[in-house]
Amino acid sequence: MAFDLLDTVLAPEGRYCIFGADSYPDQRFVDTREEAEEIIQEFVNKQVDAFFGCAKFGPADDRTHGNAQYFRSLWMDIDCGPTKGVPNEKGKIEGYLDQEIGLGELQKFCATVGLPKPILVNSGHGIHAYWLLEQTLTRKEWDPLAKRFKQLCKQHGLIVDDKVFEASRVLRVPGSTNIKKGKDQMPVVVWNEETVRMTYEQIRILFGEEQTTPEEEPDFIPKAMSPMMEALMGNKVKRFRTIMMKGEEGCAQLNHCFANQANIDEP
Repeated sequence: MAFDLLDTVLAPEGRYCIFGADSYPDQRFVDTREEAEEIIQEFVNKQVDAFFGCAKFGPADDRTHGNAQYFRSLWMDIDCGPTKGVPNEKGKIEGYLDQEIGLGELQKFCATVGLPKPILVNSGHGIHAYWLLEQTLTRKEWDPLAKRFKQLCKQHGLIVDDKVFEASRVLRVPGSTNIKKGKDQMPVVVWNEETVRMTYEQIRILFGEEQTTPEEEPDFIPKAMSPMMEALMGNKVKRFRTIMMKGEEGCAQLNHCFANQANIDEP
């Protein structure tokens, strides 16, 4: 039986997103693998770059962060090519000179972090890698893992596409063609299809604790809220007054407004 990347890395729940990057973006959502394959073949026949959503989506026909709901893998995109391994006009190096160097650096990263060899896809010019999960994760469970994964790449010096860790990310479909303007058309093919699935707890332990301070909840929640607002906000704590109580250590602009209310234009 032929290896099926989509069924391997995607959750059984939810809807497929297939994306065609032509003169005009063509994005479609379907319920079954058969429908997804029909769209992919349509794009391939038209010589259109074909991508799939790395998450499975909810009922809405949009590829938003909120509609990305079901996850069965973590993924990575490594850019490779003569222009990627040298500083760009902003002085940033965005990838590696070739795929061989990129694979070598990925192998070092996996050994250091303790990750198994991932499923690997030659994206035509770069490398896509997937690590599989035993169970389907919600976005609330998946987001912190993806954020920590990004931190580990930076911590260990692995150069990846920073935007790849988004929940609504799309990556190229094996069997399609990478049709970038100004470059040779390159086939998208699977390099390695054997890996092991990891549990949610295994990944959490392997990744360790997040190294950045969690984002604070907003301090601008009004004192009086409608029943609908209260339901939306839940049990959030109103901490605006804590800023004021800090005096000089708090927000100088707010303290100035408070002390000079009679002379402030806006209420």
